[in-house]
Amino acid sequence: MLALISGLFGGFGGVTVWEVVIKPRILRKRVGKVLEIEIGQNLSRIVHARVVKETRGKIRIDLKLSRLGFDAVASELAVLPSEIIEEVVDAYLRFQYLTQMSDRWQEWEVQRSLTEGNAQRKLTAVIDASIVGYDGTMSGALNSAAKAILALCPIVRNRPAAFKTPEEYLAYVEGQTDVTDAEVAPVHPTQGS
Repeated sequence: MLALISGLFGGFGGVTVWEVVIKPRILRKRVGKVLEIEIGQNLSRIVHARVVKETRGKIRIDLKLSRLGFDAVASELAVLPSEIIEEVVDAYLRFQYLTQMSDRWQEWEVQRSLTEGNAQRKLTAVIDASIVGYDGTMSGALNSAAKAILALCPIVRNRPAAFKTPEEYLAYVEGQTDVTDAEVAPVHPTQGS
């Protein structure tokens, strides 16, 4: 009888340990890795766009940021701690906004090239007005992405992040960014005026 009872509860204990401890840890690591890779790639794209703007004075209108990884693991985000979910969601909202800005600028550049006179001046004014918020949006996206990567590091790597602050991490990424041979499709705010 004792063997029967211990067998029932022993099996239950193994399943419980698997479902409560081991499986969530594996899932957290998998979700964290997907997000870390994609946020890192997006961060590199944003840093590149910022360096291009600072060195060449041109804003990239071909900046497209990925969210395929986020969409793939979105239903499993709840396995992450809530403060990490907050950082990740904030980063992706900013990525989405930057991508939308890029899409609008591409449309406006095409429209501006096809118009003349007053309509062209109005489009130029619209583009110039949207550029005002671009730097702030880009800085916010960079900071959010760096925070998210630093927050994911202990989950993915089982150790604290190598960088203590988002600023240190961004400085490292910027130091690794090379734009000497980069071809960009820039927006020129005063073109055609």
